[in-house]
Amino acid sequence: MPRSVYYLASTLTRQLKSGQNYDRMKAVIGIHLLDFELFDGPDQQNQAIWCFELRDRQQPTVKFGDELQLNLIELPKADRLGLTNPAESALAAWITFLEHWQEESTMAAIAYPPVQEALARITRLSADEETQHLALVRERALRDEISEIKAATEKGMQQGEKKILIRLIQKRFGQLPGWAKEKIAQASEEQLEHWADNILDATTLEEVFETGPGEK
Repeated sequence: MPRSVYYLASTLTRQLKSGQNYDRMKAVIGIHLLDFELFDGPDQQNQAIWCFELRDRQQPTVKFGDELQLNLIELPKADRLGLTNPAESALAAWITFLEHWQEESTMAAIAYPPVQEALARITRLSADEETQHLALVRERALRDEISEIKAATEKGMQQGEKKILIRLIQKRFGQLPGWAKEKIAQASEEQLEHWADNILDATTLEEVFETGPGEK
């Protein structure tokens, strides 16, 4: 739970750059699909879809803005409670897909086009084992190198960490320009670790170096 809140808040705070007004900020909505039952108390057995917002404790109808919202769906519980009737809603169709996508008879009953498109895409990917294998190897290599960077940080091996980060970024975006090398050379351990976390989600080199710890 702390990790979910941390990344949700980070997504909100990273929207603004120095000098920008708060009215430019957009609401951040997190959606977590859980393959286990997180809330298992006696009074929590009949609810599988949860929405957490900034509300007053004594008057929950009073909400303190829409900037943060965290949604959790406990898929096994939703399935157990019968919330997977695809005829009832688009959400039910997606829950059915996530829980029963390998069951042909169940999936054949879903007419919701986006779910059928997702199923067709998975079928194509599954058919191409080589593509699937390469994608897995690439993601694993990226994660292994990120772990290597974090391990180097813990041991105080900052110079080695910088070399690893440069190699990892070059695999994604090619040769580094001078400004990127200068940022890495002057970075703290916290900044290096933050940039390493950005690599998997970044679509451009600039996004890798978005504001991190110790930066303004």
